[in-house]
Amino acid sequence: MLESGFKGLYLDANAISPERAKRLGGRMAKAGISFVDGGIIGGPASEPKTTYFYLSGEDAPRIASCLSAGPLETCILGDSIGRASALKMCYAAYTKGTTALLCAVLAAAEVLEIRDELEEQWSRDGSERPAQANERARRATAKAWRFVGEMHEIAMTLSSVGLPGGFHSAAGEIYDRMAHFKGRNRVACTGGGPAQFDQSGSEERRLTTRWSRFRAAGCCVQRDTRLGWPDGSPSQSPP
Repeated sequence: MLESGFKGLYLDANAISPERAKRLGGRMAKAGISFVDGGIIGGPASEPKTTYFYLSGEDAPRIASCLSAGPLETCILGDSIGRASALKMCYAAYTKGTTALLCAVLAAAEVLEIRDELEEQWSRDGSERPAQANERARRATAKAWRFVGEMHEIAMTLSSVGLPGGFHSAAGEIYDRMAHFKGRNRVACTGGGPAQFDQSGSEERRLTTRWSRFRAAGCCVQRDTRLGWPDGSPSQSPP
């Protein structure tokens, strides 16, 4: 972008640390480019009040005006570059950070063979925590590859304000161990039968040889055949 001679309005809506956004903004400004910092919170915008696009920078209103007709909610956080990214980092630090922690907890319980006991303890207060935990972890699986870099950006964000970033560096490692699920269709449990696989035989063999890494990932390692292995081991090949 800088080398192309572009002189227009540039929006960066990636999940980056506020410090990185400030550095990008500074370089853009020196090149005569109007820079807006952005952060999206929520899924694909299909209806109002569900997905929020936070913007910061002097030209943020120009971006907001381009999106005024759709369901995406825009919120301007002022003229300072980095504010939108800061909010995105803090929000994702909790939502995606705790999901990574949950995946690690489920993986440890699985390997230590106390998964059922843990879920029983969770359910003692009458909550639906076991089902919610499994669903939350499963939903993160196919998208885990996208979160690796974001966790490292969060770690840098925390470090920049004097807080330890180690937790989110570890969260990035958890998501990295799950990254090989990228591109797979949603794994479906078929009422006691094996889950459906849409991969080639070579992929199935690769999954089998990397079983230990799956267990360490903590997601989709289920005794209820969610990976197509009813007994929780790769001894039975997926169909």
